[in-house]
Amino acid sequence: MGKSDPIIIPKYLSLLPEKEYENACFLGFSGENNLTANIKAKRKSFYDLSLSNWNINDHNWNIKEEFDLVVSTRCPYFAKDPLRFFENCHSILVPEGTLLADWGLGDHWRFKNYKIGWVKDGEHEHAY
Repeated sequence: MGKSDPIIIPKYLSLLPEKEYENACFLGFSGENNLTANIKAKRKSFYDLSLSNWNINDHNWNIKEEFDLVVSTRCPYFAKDPLRFFENCHSILVPEGTLLADWGLGDHWRFKNYKIGWVKDGEHEHAY
């Protein structure tokens, strides 16, 4: 995560119902951190490019289970197709499940050629 953690993590946590989840999914996380450690869940699954088990820009994520909580911070910003990103999130949620996702723009707004991802040498770049 980043320098905004002391500000944003309490805000994220305040948005979630205070309960223990059965099965929580963390997209873009390789393991426990200050956010995930403060979310109570009987089972936690981490998906990240660095774990070789998730690529945000795959058409289908090939995640075979469903979750009552999906958390993804700062990931939609890096998706080539943000609508597909949210469709995939909903496809792994149980009915009445909770999705916590933020756009995570950071300070990229200051770049003249801002788009989802960024523009480099006239070409639209993405994280993955």
